[in-house]
Amino acid sequence: MMETWNWLDSWFLPLYAMQYILFYIGIICYYQSENQAQLFTTARIILAIDLELWYLFSLRFVSAIKLLGPKLVMIRNM
Repeated sequence: MMETWNWLDSWFLPLYAMQYILFYIGIICYYQSENQAQLFTTARIILAIDLELWYLFSLRFVSAIKLLGPKLVMIRNM
């Protein structure tokens, strides 16, 4: 039987890849939009969505540090 965590984690795998894909699509659109305002706006929107995904997934690391922080202080004081 598959655990619930593994099942949920498999749903997030495309989102992990989407961060990188959106970043490269946004950079390509940005550098291709020399005199095209619409393509430049598209690049900015794609990069904004990508930045939001990066922030959401980086919150995991901040929460991990918050949970481990007091325990590391206790170990250091022993």
